[in-house]
Amino acid sequence: MPFVEDQGIDVVVLKGIPLALRLFGSIAARSMVDNDLLVRRAQAVRAVRLLSAAAYQSFDSRTIETQLSLDYQFRMARPLPGGGSLCAELHWNAFSNILYPVPEEVLWEHVESFTCDGSTVRVFDRPLTLVHLAAHFAQSEFAVRQILRDIAGAWNLWYAGSAADEAVELARRIGLVDALDFALLAAADLGLLDSAPPPIRSRRASRLRRFLPAERLCEPRPTPDYARWFLTLLLVDPSRARIWLKNALFPPLENLAAIEGVSPSPLLRWRYLIRPFRALGRAASRRERVLRG
Repeated sequence: MPFVEDQGIDVVVLKGIPLALRLFGSIAARSMVDNDLLVRRAQAVRAVRLLSAAAYQSFDSRTIETQLSLDYQFRMARPLPGGGSLCAELHWNAFSNILYPVPEEVLWEHVESFTCDGSTVRVFDRPLTLVHLAAHFAQSEFAVRQILRDIAGAWNLWYAGSAADEAVELARRIGLVDALDFALLAAADLGLLDSAPPPIRSRRASRLRRFLPAERLCEPRPTPDYARWFLTLLLVDPSRARIWLKNALFPPLENLAAIEGVSPSPLLRWRYLIRPFRALGRAASRRERVLRG
């Protein structure tokens, strides 16, 4: 979104059109549903104001001021005249602050320029692109085949036949080596890699592969898939898993309102806590109706 950069805000395009062109040489080579933009944390509020002036609005009741203390992204959308909407997902970090608390300065150390058809944008360099895709695969519960295809595309284009030392060391430095190992091994298991992945030998990745073999990664799943949520935690530090669990069981009120699709209120947390029991009550009612014929 050039108008944001025109106002002096640094922007990195995450995935999207630049990634499709970098990996596959064609925009049509990968599906895209929104525009993911990384800005510096200190510039996030100003970026949201600029997007709001261009008719973008929050997806729900969440606000940028609150999300800055809770999350790493803020979703906005602008309605289109013929129907539908144009989505923009604003990030001040490319990684979940709960699962993978990567320092902001690391991200901006790994930025480079990418030019296509006379336009130049900022993107992550090759090592961080590969590591970011591996984390994105984990954050998507290992279920999106497109992300695994992107990981394979990056590996085959940039690292096939090499040791990929830069990417592995970066992943190790920022706590994502287990996620990188699992993603590359899964891609290899599915025959997507042109050469063998590096011998990282992550114990966490090996443990997860026993629970979640490659052939089950993209199989149909329930929504939400609680089992996959917990499997994701096998690749993170145990201290981060505890923080994630606390946030999942007791989400902040603003996020809770967005989950339930209602306005924030003091009674909302009680409604959330009894949600499993409401589901059990509905199941019992259905069973009773069936028994009655």
